[in-house]
Amino acid sequence: MKKLLTLALFSAALSPALAAAPPAPKVVVLDRIAILQNSKVGRDIARQLQALTVQNRNSFEAQQKALTAEQQQLTQKVAIMAADQRQKTEDAFRAKVQNMQESAQRRAAQIQQVSQSSSQIISQALAPIVDEIVKERGANLVIDKQAVIFANSNAFEITQEAISKLDAKMPSYKVTLGAAPAALPQ
Repeated sequence: MKKLLTLALFSAALSPALAAAPPAPKVVVLDRIAILQNSKVGRDIARQLQALTVQNRNSFEAQQKALTAEQQQLTQKVAIMAADQRQKTEDAFRAKVQNMQESAQRRAAQIQQVSQSSSQIISQALAPIVDEIVKERGANLVIDKQAVIFANSNAFEITQEAISKLDAKMPSYKVTLGAAPAALPQ
């Protein structure tokens, strides 16, 4: 009897929650990749990251050429050196090569890290814009375009509107290696 009473009270408490059906979905579609590729700030960041990558590659290639020239000179010099001195010279040169390679790898990792943090900055700036568009359209669900398999209308698409508003809010962003991400413009 006690179990029946508990079960009855529990089901009575759940009934209003079960009776309230979720709202009908009103969907809008957003293409985050297009925003990163087509917004002013996305193109600005991509240009800066490309320049940093080219700069890193050029620096690495210049250092490689210098080390190749140094290696040729050392090859001639070590031929006449004593064995212990030759070993020290070769070890020092190998360490120099390794340091150069590690430096280039660190720089590439920094570029990758700043790329990710720049994308996060764009996402943070985009969030209130998407929220505003969602409210304007009376939507209650935002789906990334890459998740959409079929749509028979572009009426759901909010990407261009989001890009326009993002361009007005944040036309550029200064990419800085090794620095904490800058605050969003207000």
